[in-house]
Amino acid sequence: MHMCNSTVRHYRAKQFFVSLAVLFSFCATSFGQEQATAARRYPAYAFTDTVRLKNVPQEEMYNRAWNWFEAQAKTDSRFIEEANPRHGRFIGTTGIPFQSKYPGGSDFVRGKIYFIVRVHVHDDYYVYEFTNFVHEGRMTFNTLTTAPRYPYRHLAGRDWHDMVWEEMKETVKDHVYPLIGSLRANMQKESAEFEHILSRRNAEIPLEDLQNLDLEKTVPATRNTSGSTQASRPATKKIPAKKKK
Repeated sequence: MHMCNSTVRHYRAKQFFVSLAVLFSFCATSFGQEQATAARRYPAYAFTDTVRLKNVPQEEMYNRAWNWFEAQAKTDSRFIEEANPRHGRFIGTTGIPFQSKYPGGSDFVRGKIYFIVRVHVHDDYYVYEFTNFVHEGRMTFNTLTTAPRYPYRHLAGRDWHDMVWEEMKETVKDHVYPLIGSLRANMQKESAEFEHILSRRNAEIPLEDLQNLDLEKTVPATRNTSGSTQASRPATKKIPAKKKK
């Protein structure tokens, strides 16, 4: 009888933990679907633009962008995670400290808002992107979007979530706008190699000029014994005729 009761208790405990695991899996799946729905409904919070700089080669654009990223990395080493001169691409990650001014849960949302910085440089223009703003804290607010109200599941009062949600986006603006301003200003500054890059570029013959080149005019002329000039051509080797047997 004792063995039977022990087996029943063990079976019920096993059922409880299995049910708990299923419930947790369902909640995680539901939360993931909720995030995906919110992301589809509203675009992610982002700042991006294409800036044109006339007569600035890609190589010079890269040097200017490198100077800016290097300066930012002095306070955050992760600001430069990729610097690719071949593809003219920079990628970095950084974070903004966040502390809510609204009572009732400020300790839970204290943390950081991380985001990605991308800059792509080309001849005469560059593109910057500040994207993927994600809040991390004891109570995470997930990926920031353009939704006017908090789009995810509420763990506290809706009004409080909405106020903190808007506060986070304002905090991002206060931090990112100065970064964009400093990037734009730095991309206007000539690098130490700018004149050298321009002179080297101007010395190169464009491809279309090579295609239209008159090769007859480019062959160096030599003077023959009669005093006239003629285009020099490679000497041809005469093959002696075979003797008849």
